[in-house]
Amino acid sequence: MNRLQCMFTRRMTVMHRHRLEKLIAISRTQDAVRKLRQEQRGRQSDTLSSMGYAPCMMDLVRAEPQKVNASLKEKLGLPADVFHGMIDKWIEDNPKVDLTLPPRSATETPTISPTVRERARAKYGVLRTANVALVGAPNAGKSSLINALVDRRIAAVHRKRNTTQRKVTGCLTEAERQVVLFDTPGILYNAENYMALGWNAAFQADVCAAVIDASVGNVRRRSAIKSVVRKIVTRRNHDANGPTLLILTKMDIVNHRTFNEVVHEWTSELEFDAVFTVSTPKAIGVSELRAYLLKQCKEGDWLLNPNIPSGDPAVDVVNEAVHEQVLEFVHEELAYRVHTSNRHWTELPNGVLRIDQVLSVPDRRHIPILLGTDAAKVNRMRDRAQAILKDLFQREIMLNLHVQARNSSI
Repeated sequence: MNRLQCMFTRRMTVMHRHRLEKLIAISRTQDAVRKLRQEQRGRQSDTLSSMGYAPCMMDLVRAEPQKVNASLKEKLGLPADVFHGMIDKWIEDNPKVDLTLPPRSATETPTISPTVRERARAKYGVLRTANVALVGAPNAGKSSLINALVDRRIAAVHRKRNTTQRKVTGCLTEAERQVVLFDTPGILYNAENYMALGWNAAFQADVCAAVIDASVGNVRRRSAIKSVVRKIVTRRNHDANGPTLLILTKMDIVNHRTFNEVVHEWTSELEFDAVFTVSTPKAIGVSELRAYLLKQCKEGDWLLNPNIPSGDPAVDVVNEAVHEQVLEFVHEELAYRVHTSNRHWTELPNGVLRIDQVLSVPDRRHIPILLGTDAAKVNRMRDRAQAILKDLFQREIMLNLHVQARNSSI
């Protein structure tokens, strides 16, 4: 050891040594994982993210247990007998299940069955319905509002712009009245196809609600928003399409003086049938808005199942929940380039619904970004999305996330 190496060694603190040891261990682990992935390429090795704990990995273990080598045991940090005992116990408790594609019920809109409609008609006599479109600029709080109105997290909510990239449908049913809510992509600053969704919904709905972020202080942006809303109000009044509402959101983060100024600014220049001020985090004004929308229902048959808060196919609901977590855990540029899709939709013998989702990224170099260190990031995305889906579907869900590049899987 030369003099320079001796000086370097003396200056290293205990913390630095531990960090170096950790980096070396991680490097060795990554080499072992890479070797195992190469051995299992062409199979379900994209499930390697959970390293032995995910059910998908156990499927791989069950298929060819002889290929579970020392690298995987080393990664788990378990003795050989404990490791194999864990696998044997899991296989015993979870018999092999053939994975299936999503059924038609998961890929189609959950329309109401004739039996349910007839029962509702026999109970209430006359059924009433209304279509309500929530339109506005990106990040105005439309998704948070629709979640609050149906009391379920059916739409992705995030601080990043353009979180909503497709029309999300919610169903609010009370007694004989059913309100179908449409959460549309922002009609400002978006691509043309997103803007078309917002415009079409604004002019075709029975009730149009212009959702405005009251906390916006930029004068130029407020002016642009007002110009778009003016066009909507003018055309709806001319065509007599029904009520047009003004909903001022995020009122909990503006002071009293600003509150009065914002209300006066919007109501003095444009004519609305009703004005509501809401704050979804604090549930301010939500119940009043819900009651008003239910009163707008007119005689007509229900279109959606009253027992399901979302009017979208179940596969789209899952994509929305996973998309929200991608926005939360992945940096902005890459988050919008991650595509989510369903691979398998399987009813397990124990009554649990197993959902296998694919997160496809543009290039293989993006895969480690989604996985994170020791797959911690993708596991956190899975856990949070799974909790949302359990609450939404009201049943046990086993969600598995598979990360792959567009042209090949890992």
